[in-house]
Amino acid sequence: MGSVLVDGSPTKEFKFKKGLRQGDPLSPFLFVIAMEVTNMLMQRAVKLGVYHGCQLPNSGPNLSHLCYADDVLFIDLWSKENVFALNRLLRWLNLISGLKVNCRKCKLFGIGVLDSEVARLAKVVNCEVGSLPLTHLGIPIGII
Repeated sequence: MGSVLVDGSPTKEFKFKKGLRQGDPLSPFLFVIAMEVTNMLMQRAVKLGVYHGCQLPNSGPNLSHLCYADDVLFIDLWSKENVFALNRLLRWLNLISGLKVNCRKCKLFGIGVLDSEVARLAKVVNCEVGSLPLTHLGIPIGII
């Protein structure tokens, strides 16, 4: 049972139910909270050396992920250790939040990596192999 404080006074108690319905006004807040937790998790993982993003040139930032609404694009130096670390981080996120990554929507891309290596690691982490060019959020990526 729970209640909400409105102007410092508790409302009538109600029973908790699991999940939100599509179109629920609380849905955007859930994504904001999930993305903030994901952001903090990734920043900590990079700082501790568990996950290695891509260092941008000319003293630019180390880019490890980009969040937009309910999408996250993870960026890293190619290594099986990085892929396994990301897989563990996402599993940890699932355990603490109850949110689960939809592997059917996930793709693994390798730039300058053998297709066989990308396919092998994609199979290990249970996602599809991605290919360039692609469109992400309506923006073409990888087109020369």
